Amino acid sequence: MSGTEAYLWNYENSRIYLGTNNSHVMQIGSNGRVGIGTGTTAPVEDLHIKGTNPRINVEGDGSSYYPSIRVTGLNGGISLGTYYGGNISGEHGIAFLTGSSATDSGTRRMVINGSGEVAIGDTNPTRHTQVTRTLIYNGSTTASHAALHCSRNGTGNEFQVAFSNAYGVRGTITTTSGAVSYNTTSDYRLKENVVELTGATDRIKQLEPKRFNFIVDPDKTVDGFIAHEAQSVVPEAVTGTHDGMRDEEYEVTPAVLDDDGNEVTPAVMGTRSVPDYQGIDQSKLVPLLTAALQEAITKIEDLEARVAALET
Repeated sequence: MSGTEAYLWNYENSRIYLGTNNSHVMQIGSNGRVGIGTGTTAPVEDLHIKGTNPRINVEGDGSSYYPSIRVTGLNGGISLGTYYGGNISGEHGIAFLTGSSATDSGTRRMVINGSGEVAIGDTNPTRHTQVTRTLIYNGSTTASHAALHCSRNGTGNEFQVAFSNAYGVRGTITTTSGAVSYNTTSDYRLKENVVELTGATDRIKQLEPKRFNFIVDPDKTVDGFIAHEAQSVVPEAVTGTHDGMRDEEYEVTPAVLDDDGNEVTPAVMGTRSVPDYQGIDQSKLVPLLTAALQEAITKIEDLEARVAALET
């Protein structure tokens, strides 16, 4: 053969080469290892691909939307394949699956949808109508099985989780040898216009602590506040808007798939208005409570001094 035609020949040590223009581009060695690309005369693994920009393309032939790569063994395997999200028509991503045997088709353990959102332990990053970039879901009903476990090897004041925004780190979760601290940024160098907190007793009187149960747990009565009532006194303790609403996208009718998993009819999506619930961080009440207690202590000490003076 001549020109750029491919040729096949046996080589030393019973190797088989496939090449063009007197330069091999693929070889199969006597040990069964396959090398693809110039310079793979001695592949170090069963499949060795070498090049300036090596790529592997696994493409479906149109009869299925789910081409995948599987690695299996005696006791199970893993699969990496395309993923059809199902909740948004036409949304595709990546699915990671594990199987319990070499013939097991696998169970989805993590997905990355077409928008880059990640679900670990679930097939949809949106759960309980909460849209998020990363969902970690634990389907176990065992209370001691954590959905997320953060661990450090040290025994000192160790950072476990940090929270930041455009202004930098604004909170952390740290551990010591025997405790956990939930920290909000409070350094004096970040503050200005610092004055004493006065009139705390009058503001405390405006708070309306209640006893109630949550609708989903009618048998458990707790102490607390109604968010919008506390918001009028300590607004920094409450998030959200009183009677706030938000738009939520939902599936009116699911997508219809044929026996091969191909989408025959796309899902029909709609938008509805749902409550945007308020929340409260009751720890934000501590400064006001402390100031009110100090005011009460001052009054008590003053009364005690007056009583002592009368008794003498």
